[in-house]
Amino acid sequence: MGKEFLKAFAISGAKSLAVIDRDLPAALQACGEIRKAVQEELGVHGDEVSEVNAWGCDVTDPDEIRRTIDEIGTKFGGSIDILVGAAGMK
Repeated sequence: MGKEFLKAFAISGAKSLAVIDRDLPAALQACGEIRKAVQEELGVHGDEVSEVNAWGCDVTDPDEIRRTIDEIGTKFGGSIDILVGAAGMK
């Protein structure tokens, strides 16, 4: 569900997105899927797509959440405009 939100934000013109997953390779894969979906939906080239970045984070660990949020805030100029929590539990 979170990936679908990010696709919608990117298609709507969001400039920078953060994909967070417990498994960093899964987050990196999601970034590629988001970029591809935006390219197909808008008919644009890769360099015209939102900046999509990946972070690995175990959202059951408060310290890791704080660290990740701090890193994202630093990467994007000190603030996060929208945060969507869509963690799936197995």
